[in-house]
Amino acid sequence: MNGERELRQAKKKTITNEYRQKFNIIITMFAFVTLNSTIFLVQPVWCAQSYTETLVQNIDETHDGVKVKEESLKTGIIIPDKVVSLDNYLTGQQTSNIYLGEYEQDNNSGNLEGISWRVLENKNGILLLLSDKNIDAIQYNEKYETISWWDSSLRNWLNGSFYKNVFSDAERILIKQAKLANDSNITYGTNGGFDTDDKVFLLSITDVYNSTYGFTDESSRMVINSPYAGARGATGKELGDGFWWLRSPGRTGKDALVVYFDGYTTDYGYRIDFPTIGLRPAFYFDTTNIIMLTNEETKKSNEVGSELFEITARGAEKNWNSSFEYDTISYIPTIWNEQMQFSVNEIEDVVLETDYTENESDLTYDYMADTEFKSVNTYISAVLQDEESHQTLFYGKLKSISEEQDARGTVTVTLPEQMREGNYVLRLFLENCNANKKADYASDFVTIPVTVGTMKKTVSVESFAANERISDEDKLLFCEGQSSQHLVVSVFLILFIVAGIFACILWMYNKRKNKVSRFKKL
Repeated sequence: MNGERELRQAKKKTITNEYRQKFNIIITMFAFVTLNSTIFLVQPVWCAQSYTETLVQNIDETHDGVKVKEESLKTGIIIPDKVVSLDNYLTGQQTSNIYLGEYEQDNNSGNLEGISWRVLENKNGILLLLSDKNIDAIQYNEKYETISWWDSSLRNWLNGSFYKNVFSDAERILIKQAKLANDSNITYGTNGGFDTDDKVFLLSITDVYNSTYGFTDESSRMVINSPYAGARGATGKELGDGFWWLRSPGRTGKDALVVYFDGYTTDYGYRIDFPTIGLRPAFYFDTTNIIMLTNEETKKSNEVGSELFEITARGAEKNWNSSFEYDTISYIPTIWNEQMQFSVNEIEDVVLETDYTENESDLTYDYMADTEFKSVNTYISAVLQDEESHQTLFYGKLKSISEEQDARGTVTVTLPEQMREGNYVLRLFLENCNANKKADYASDFVTIPVTVGTMKKTVSVESFAANERISDEDKLLFCEGQSSQHLVVSVFLILFIVAGIFACILWMYNKRKNKVSRFKKL
């Protein structure tokens, strides 16, 4: 009996070891295939991540003599898309400026100028803006009485006439209502009044000591008076550095705090009916509808015709104050306006040989333009971008839309001579251009891919969609020649892995069943 039992146990052990060895071999093979499949699947994502970092941080190519780097984009025309973000250009802490609205500033009553605003903060595309100069001299309140910011005449004017007359309809849509805390005076306890919901407001004493807004010392709070503010009697020292109002209360309810010409403040303040303190409005602005930024120093050609003109890169502007200086880059925005509609019929990809002729470079399109801005300042315009670097290389005004009969017709754009081999993106759009550094307005872009030579497309033109972050799916397109292959092979490998797991489970179940059967026979 003992010998028979030992024989059965030995057979069981042999069968078990046999199955275990076979199972280990299958699992090892399956793990090897799965590991290689995983590497294959994630490789394009690694590639895309590496490409994106290179695109943003380390672009260093030459296009018609223009060095392409992230920094150089700041000196030309920037068009936000899934790769290029406005957050990289409209930077906070008073390192960039943007022009919005219009107000008398040069003391020439025959025109109005765009207002330059310092970007104090950019938080998820919402800018906190402060006027770059004192734009006027004004009373905090018309009467010398006990009031707070909540019931001051200045607040009423800023959120009434100023807001309605200074900003266009397209700009007002983007101005956010801010909920403001109006704290009491920390030294004298003067009541700051109710919290307020304002479109346009003054900074508080707390704001002007906030280093994240770029207020790091006295010089960062100093400001000059515009010629118009000076003519209106704005207080300041002889060289032009001005005082400016804050909304915070002073020693009494009849006083409000100010920033002095040297950037210092006190808790005492000035009487609210003082007429010659400077005005620096502030507000929050949503950048969603900004479809193009033009560096103030970049000159867009005013010639009208089919020709495109090269964008000349310029350095950062230096803004000077009589007592201090700061470096900043100032931008004029082009804002999407829903009242401007533009479309083109029969859009096709443009493919040119490297030695294309002048006739081949002329592209003609039938268009429809619907806008209330039919004037000498409204055009069908075009920009040409390098697809890889996203740099805007050329710009041109193709046709004036000044009369009703211009609403439909044909427009021709002549591509530049001898573009180097590569992939480009041509954008056509309806544009309302304004002088004196005021914001421009435009329709949506009509986007046309252009290929010169036999370059293989590596980036989807969809990555040029305005104001969108690049997605993981779009990143896969950055890896040359892999996008379509990975789609097919990846689906196959995923199905293979799932089928393999199911097969292993089924195999183990059947073998277990057979094993039990064989043990019973023993």
